[in-house]
Amino acid sequence: MITAKQKEMAKNLTALSPGRYHLLYLFVIGMIGGEEIRKLVQARFGRPDYVSNQSYPTREYVEMVICAVEQGVSAERLGRAVPRYYLRENPEIIKKVTRENVIEIFAATYENESGYDEKTIEIVERGKNRAVLRRKLNPMPCDLFKGAILGLFEALNIPCQCRETECQWKNEKANGCVYEITWE
Repeated sequence: MITAKQKEMAKNLTALSPGRYHLLYLFVIGMIGGEEIRKLVQARFGRPDYVSNQSYPTREYVEMVICAVEQGVSAERLGRAVPRYYLRENPEIIKKVTRENVIEIFAATYENESGYDEKTIEIVERGKNRAVLRRKLNPMPCDLFKGAILGLFEALNIPCQCRETECQWKNEKANGCVYEITWE
């Protein structure tokens, strides 16, 4: 469920992101939710055309994702699809990833590519085949982030479990959304 606070934060985002992310989210929304939902979210919150290397408001793709989830599209499935397509477009990253550095590369890539004005992700704990991440100041659905983690590990053929243990949108005292990740 998307909270009113998430929607308000999404509406007020001022950061810019490359059009490739808008295109990516529109593609996975259409693939998972169907062309009708893709057209609906694009008409409500997007533009008719995006250019991959041009900058657009991050708010647009965030609101498109939120709208798709409210239309019944699974946020986790959307999240799981994103890494496959991201890695296909950025094959140099896959060459750098190992079981030992997967979380560090995920966190750095997410942070560098997300288009938010402030830092939104941090590694809170790190152990062998285990990590705890905190994501804050990010209105994207929690299950989308969980799905992106699971999708990356799936793309690398590494069995993984991920669960959200704390949610800033459900608990106002929480200092972000916290995810525990374990892998083989």
